[in-house]
Amino acid sequence: MRTGQKELLFRSDRSGPPKRRLGEQVAGAVAEGLTSVLARLLPPSADHARLCTALRHSTSDGLLGTRCEIDVRRVPGGWLADGRADHVLGLPEADGTLVEATGARGDTVLVLLPADARGTERGEHRPSPLPGASFGSVRLDSVSVPATAVVRLGPTDVHMLHEAVAATRLRLAHLVTELAADAVEALVDHVVRRPFGGAHLVDKQVVRHALVEATARVRMCEAYLARVGTRSHTASAQRKPWTERESAAPAAWSSRDAVLRAAAYVALAVPQAVETSCQFHGGYGFLEEQWIARAYQDSVFAPVLLGGLDQLERAAGLPFPVTVETAAE
Repeated sequence: MRTGQKELLFRSDRSGPPKRRLGEQVAGAVAEGLTSVLARLLPPSADHARLCTALRHSTSDGLLGTRCEIDVRRVPGGWLADGRADHVLGLPEADGTLVEATGARGDTVLVLLPADARGTERGEHRPSPLPGASFGSVRLDSVSVPATAVVRLGPTDVHMLHEAVAATRLRLAHLVTELAADAVEALVDHVVRRPFGGAHLVDKQVVRHALVEATARVRMCEAYLARVGTRSHTASAQRKPWTERESAAPAAWSSRDAVLRAAAYVALAVPQAVETSCQFHGGYGFLEEQWIARAYQDSVFAPVLLGGLDQLERAAGLPFPVTVETAAE
């Protein structure tokens, strides 16, 4: 198989590996999507510059691996916040953190915490679990929060928050799938060019089988995400304005579950596809200066990025497509 034939396995219209690492792309996607959506709920006077976001697991379903357990209670003149948030994306450089907290009555509260608030202890995760992105932890010990920095979220706001989480998870699933597609494209180029045993590496049957399997994994991810994205967009366009009188907003919740299923599939398939490319390039230990080795580092983090192992196990019992055709139905 030569250059013209490799298109049968995978598209060859890429201009090369991405210039930005996955961590940088993830940080940008979360800031532009989830964090910016939450910032709209704050009073107009609040400073929206350089914010990061920490959500409870019940809301985020483990997105980004963030864990957040913070409570707030009213005091004369404002509020007091206690608890901690771990594995928060962008925390080390942020001027403030948008924290989802629990009020005294169990209601959902959004709190804007400035980085320099008294009683706040922040730390950075070094090295970063996702190169190109920073993660940190924050501990709150009776931190005083002014009333203007606390927003009670009504049912409509909570619904919007869940939709924003689902949209962000879908975007991140696309990013890691693109990483796998780049890795497989690099693998095709590599085995076509590399001499081996008087021929080329691609002429070996075992290599061809590996190429087909890696390509199929990426194709499945692309088809699955495309279908879920189309259905989510259609459901949002057809949905009537959500009010407190509606009991559940079924379309939004079904969209959330569909995105979770797709993300779980992507989180399992992407590391396998990238690892195949890395191995046929020579293995991780020999490739630390090459792009494919960095791609392998990033792909290993995909399960945590998209929800964590506990979330994947919960979604694993849900049906997955077995072919590209069924994914597109």
